[in-house]
Amino acid sequence: MQTILVALLLAAQTSTPKCEIPRAGDVIVASSQQEAISIAKIAWVKQFNAQSIKRHEPYQATLKAGTWHVFGTLPKGWRGGTAEAFICQKTGKIVKIQHSQ
Repeated sequence: MQTILVALLLAAQTSTPKCEIPRAGDVIVASSQQEAISIAKIAWVKQFNAQSIKRHEPYQATLKAGTWHVFGTLPKGWRGGTAEAFICQKTGKIVKIQHSQ
């Protein structure tokens, strides 16, 4: 039983967060890539240092099922990852922050 609980918790932490998909007429807080990137940068400053955030520009944002996935760019030849954020399009709420590897 304990093994199953641990597996479920790990699966929940690694899955892509789900946000409500906006409907026609809904107010949308993060309506563009630039707005999503701006929200992510504000959240990242609290968790990562500003120099690290600047180093991984330009940032990109893709929208899937009401969730923005914001991620950075690695310079050519660099190994590692960048800060990532998942943001609800409708509310602008950060649902997950991580650093890719």
